[in-house]
Amino acid sequence: MAMKYSSVVFCLILSMFSLVFLSCDNDNEKKDEIGILTSKAWKRGMIDKNPSTNPSYMESKTIYYAVLNCEQDDSFIFSSDGSLVINHGSFLCEEDKNTEEKGTFSYDKTSNKLTINGLEYNVLEITDVQVKYSLNIPSATGYSYLTYMLQ
Repeated sequence: MAMKYSSVVFCLILSMFSLVFLSCDNDNEKKDEIGILTSKAWKRGMIDKNPSTNPSYMESKTIYYAVLNCEQDDSFIFSSDGSLVINHGSFLCEEDKNTEEKGTFSYDKTSNKLTINGLEYNVLEITDVQVKYSLNIPSATGYSYLTYMLQ
């Protein structure tokens, strides 16, 4: 009887540990979007690391932002207080342009909108490796969406 009781207790303890282990969140997997945005300095992306996050309705209507040579060393630093600093690096597109530009941003998880300096973008992806967002553009261009990537 004691052997049967200890087996039952062992199974219960094992079940409790399994339940506790499975219910714990993995911080890397559950990091919220603001936490991801503020986790590092982002650079402009030139190759989409995850095209599967593009909605099917956008496939033929999307053009990617063409990153200029002078923008390739720019970095975007998002802060948890809603401030944004864009460091333009050593290659400036305009000689008289400041090397640092300050602005603001906000992210609305409900509507999936990222607002940067008052301009509202549709968020397609926020992961540790890529932030992808699009802007509706006039259809006279032949496209409906301009997609940006930060990596």
